[in-house]
Amino acid sequence: MRVKLIESTTDPVAFDPAKPHSGVQISYASERVAGYDGAVYCAQIGPRERSEFKLRPFLAFCAAMEGRPYDTGDIARMALDPLHLFCCGDSYKEFICSQLGCALEKLEGILPAWVNSKTVTPEDEVSFKIWAEDYSQLSGRPAALKGFNSIDPLKWRGHAA
Repeated sequence: MRVKLIESTTDPVAFDPAKPHSGVQISYASERVAGYDGAVYCAQIGPRERSEFKLRPFLAFCAAMEGRPYDTGDIARMALDPLHLFCCGDSYKEFICSQLGCALEKLEGILPAWVNSKTVTPEDEVSFKIWAEDYSQLSGRPAALKGFNSIDPLKWRGHAA
């Protein structure tokens, strides 16, 4: 069985030149990991979250988001506002990687609806206590995920939409 993944990235999908070079892309995990120059981790959502997972809405949302642009403005805002002092509206017009993950988790009820996905950084996404206990590193120099599975999303300091 080949595993697919959805991501918002600025990296092109190496095996399919017809795919966009930036934004939300669906591809095979094996090709993305093999062609990625960096650390790649794999974590499953926790057992409680997995027990209520609804596949059809998830797949429909993924299909609807494919091709949306990468949110370069949000990357700049996060770099200039690491404390989330400036709130911005939650929008699904364009995505960075952590915003896409957050949107999918909100759809599934894994994260509360009030979490503003535009304020969720990759570090926040990894730290939410929604994951199974263990994760695997698939590529890159061995390193632990800092803060993995350590913050209750209900106590997160993010802004409401």
